[in-house]
Amino acid sequence: MQKIIDYLSRQSQSTLLGIAIIFVILIGYINRLAGVEISVSILYLLPISLVSWCLGRREGALIAVASSASWYVADWSFGRYYSHAIIYYWNLTVMFGFFLIVNFALSGFKKALEKEKKLARVDSLTGVPNLRYFFDWAEKEIERSSRYRHPLTLLYLDCDNFKNLNDNFGHQIGNRFLNLLAATLQSNTRATDFVARLGGDEFVILMPETGEQIVPQRIQRLHTRLVDTLRKKGWPVTLSIGAAIYLHPPASVDELIKSADRLMLQAKNEGKNTVQYKIFRDQEANFQSDWSASPLTQPQKKASSREANCPSPERAA
Repeated sequence: MQKIIDYLSRQSQSTLLGIAIIFVILIGYINRLAGVEISVSILYLLPISLVSWCLGRREGALIAVASSASWYVADWSFGRYYSHAIIYYWNLTVMFGFFLIVNFALSGFKKALEKEKKLARVDSLTGVPNLRYFFDWAEKEIERSSRYRHPLTLLYLDCDNFKNLNDNFGHQIGNRFLNLLAATLQSNTRATDFVARLGGDEFVILMPETGEQIVPQRIQRLHTRLVDTLRKKGWPVTLSIGAAIYLHPPASVDELIKSADRLMLQAKNEGKNTVQYKIFRDQEANFQSDWSASPLTQPQKKASSREANCPSPERAA
């Protein structure tokens, strides 16, 4: 049943309305054949519920009107006699009211469900996707990357000296900064990139179909734009970034995050406000052995292209 609803939900509005109208006409015909002894009015709830759930309240009300009219025509064609003509219209009003209540209830429930689902996937402070949503999205991107043999890049960002900002100016100011950073990340990335907050002052940017072409110039420019924006607005915070660039998709989202997080930690340990990246050319990354990462920026120094050894660092503040 769920597959049928998902399939119908992907159809255009005109197609779905056309299907519902055909159902209404068919049910009206069945109602006419059933005669006065057998009621099939409950069948009208099928097209009403379908349209109310998939398209919304307004379209559901339209099908409710069509269903009421179909029921009225079938009832009138029986030649049923009532003591007063107004009873026809009263029954029609009652039937339409019942259909409308079902329409409002289903469309309202669907709207509330979608709102609850969105709240569960969006960070309440910054409005960007949260960790749960990121995992769902990253799993799909890894699958797509594997199917079409596309590279995949994850940037892991951590704010330098954010704890000092919170301690000196309070959490309200810290929250304002996080909101600004989230908006800055979204405005400086592509529409296809996925920005998410993992928690605290840590953000990620998932960049599908992005490989070696991002280094070193594009990551350098992104880091410079972000830090310059924060500096111009008077925030005493910089960014340390780890970039894990997979030419072949990683085995899991955990591996993807672990790679980028390790690079970010190295960037912090090497002086903060730097970018470290690694290109993963093999199908699997070996986390037990030492592996090299390339620094893009160093504080107070020109960009260097030297190779840096990347041990498992302690998390910097």
